[in-house]
Amino acid sequence: MRISNTRMIAFLCLVVVVLCAFTIGCSHKEELSSEFSYMIDEPTSGFWLDYKSDKKEFKVDNVVLEVYFGWHHPTNFDTKYDSLDFELVARKDDGQDEYVVASIPGFNSIKYHCDFSSGKKIAYKHSETIIIPEELFDSESGKIWLILKGFVSDGYYPGGGYNSFIYTKMGDGLVRLDSK
Repeated sequence: MRISNTRMIAFLCLVVVVLCAFTIGCSHKEELSSEFSYMIDEPTSGFWLDYKSDKKEFKVDNVVLEVYFGWHHPTNFDTKYDSLDFELVARKDDGQDEYVVASIPGFNSIKYHCDFSSGKKIAYKHSETIIIPEELFDSESGKIWLILKGFVSDGYYPGGGYNSFIYTKMGDGLVRLDSK
């Protein structure tokens, strides 16, 4: 039995289409990310914080996020302080159980400055990999906040950036995160 050239070409095209569809479908990865954008026309002040991960599902004892943070405008800082030390904390939505996940000395340095594009995207110069404490995942589902907090010699420095994610426990020691 002889197959015509037209049928052979059609068969090969079908095989290529199926393989491409299978490859594209299988290579899709779920990614977790906050907005990396701002809603107002021209931000002149503010502390900013976003996060991202190449996956949404984690072992509850190893929830690792890349957290980006910074400031946009120098008027954010009181000039009486040469250096401002900040902390990045993770906290449950109810305001209880707050954990320091990163210390940020000299937060008012240019190292932490971030830029804004006309497309309302934030370009950070600094990020840190953090682990969210397992103790914060004490319910079947909930919300966790990441918050920048400043400290100075005479107390708490006002302002700070924040962002949040929601989580759902999936069983077998796994948790799924989603942005707001």
